Amino acid sequence: MIAESHADVEKDSGNLGFQGMDFDYLNTNEVIGKMFLQLTFSDWTEKLDILNTAIDEKNSANSKSQRVRQFTESEFLTCIGLLVGAPEYGVKGTSLWQNNNNKKMESNWLSIMPHPNFDCYIPEYRFRHFREFLPFIYHDNSIKKTDPWWQFSGAVTEFNNNRLRLLKGAKVKAIDESMCAYRPRTTSTGGLPNISFIKRKPEPLGLYLCFVFTFTYFSTNIFILFYFLVLLGTEFKVAACPKTGCLLHLEIQRGKAGMASQKYQQELGATAACTLRLAEECITPEDDRCHTIQGDAWFGSVKAAAALGRKGFRAVLQVKNNKGLFPKDYVEKALEDAPGGVHIVLKGTAPNGIELLALGYRYSTKTTLFFVATADAGSTRPGKEYEMKYTDDHGNVCVRLVERPDIISNFFADSNTIDKHNQARQFDLALEKTWLTQDPYFRLATTLIGMNVVDTWKLADHHKLLNPPGTNEEAKVTIKRFAGMLCYQFVTNTSAFTSAPSRPSRMLAEISLGTSINTPEISDSTTTITDNKENLHVPIRSFKDNNGLLHHQVRYPVGVSKRGNGDL
Repeated sequence: MIAESHADVEKDSGNLGFQGMDFDYLNTNEVIGKMFLQLTFSDWTEKLDILNTAIDEKNSANSKSQRVRQFTESEFLTCIGLLVGAPEYGVKGTSLWQNNNNKKMESNWLSIMPHPNFDCYIPEYRFRHFREFLPFIYHDNSIKKTDPWWQFSGAVTEFNNNRLRLLKGAKVKAIDESMCAYRPRTTSTGGLPNISFIKRKPEPLGLYLCFVFTFTYFSTNIFILFYFLVLLGTEFKVAACPKTGCLLHLEIQRGKAGMASQKYQQELGATAACTLRLAEECITPEDDRCHTIQGDAWFGSVKAAAALGRKGFRAVLQVKNNKGLFPKDYVEKALEDAPGGVHIVLKGTAPNGIELLALGYRYSTKTTLFFVATADAGSTRPGKEYEMKYTDDHGNVCVRLVERPDIISNFFADSNTIDKHNQARQFDLALEKTWLTQDPYFRLATTLIGMNVVDTWKLADHHKLLNPPGTNEEAKVTIKRFAGMLCYQFVTNTSAFTSAPSRPSRMLAEISLGTSINTPEISDSTTTITDNKENLHVPIRSFKDNNGLLHHQVRYPVGVSKRGNGDL
């Protein structure tokens, strides 16, 4: 046991967040759309090609009347936008299109909130086709024989590669769990290779188990109900950046048999191996900073902290059940009668030679928390106090400041990063609840798209595209409102994202006569008529009809004549 341990941890320097995009020079009508597309797809046009290939393959086996038309770039982006923006209306996605019955019913009634009428953007049957073929964009046939998750593992790989390429996270990394909730109806796994069974997750969407106990008390039967919320679905282990709030890495949990062949699994065991993989794979080889990994009790153990320390990471991990080599009983006994705010520090050396700290912190008069950390992970001197709130005898809310070590203060400041991300995606945005499905891979696709929407939202706030400094918490753009803004950019400004290059404006004489005239560049918003070229007119836009003929919309100079009627 030692008095205190102190290690200086340098602060982050340089620009964090989205890299390679100059936000000052991007149009606000397209900036968040472009950021979302880059985060979500390595190349969205390639995904469109894959989707259309899947349509062709199905068409080849269907009769002519059952064939599906390929999607254009504009349709693809519009469908992505509607998929993302639908939660802003707070209803089931399928009710956002009007059918004849709805039109007849609504024609007799007016509302302050008009029907969203997604029909004006794309027909309902086309969006139904989009939903059917969307999961195909993540298929990786090259690993079909070796990976049971071949229908989705490519999406996770793309997600992780995009994060390494586009995002720069803080030196502190938070690791935790995230879920794609899914309740199978007909089979035990619902068509997935594996399904996870997780208690106490923040989204109680899975299977509700209820146990009823009956006993007799004074000749009266009393029924006591105990509810246990259990979540079924696909589990991800996740690494995130506490500074931006964005996810940096995902790892699918494939079950005991599926995880047995993963890196470090046989050497370190399941939890320590997963912790080390998350730490290594969310950092690029060029990033030579010293990173700190913070994890909850699922990840925390002496073995995990020692393995991280051996690879050059700092670590602060909470310990609960994985208490091997940790002096938990000694610490618990030492703090048994201590008041809240008291802590104890022990120092030792792991079997691999890494110096570790064992911390016990009296969270309250009844609860002791345990942590294991590398010796260079921070200071055990007093840090930011914990605000403990309680009610007095008169019902007033009181606050008492409870001391805690700086290393634990920093841990709790960042520990809920992924929980807040899960809250924004699962509860607030709720794409999975808006687009109900029995296709497990469409559910996974909506989860992944939801993660990217939340990341784009958090990056837009981090880079001050939203919520200017000083904005009240209540006035900040919510995730649902942001999803509607993102949808609006895709459905009303599709041309800004399509791959077809925009044609530069030319003088009308160049188009009609085919002559080469040296003229200055003309933007869409300004028109300049140079000297001696008064008879040349600049088309605002040009259209081609079905016969291949060009039609030009032209702006003519306007002035005031001597008669004052506006004609020259």
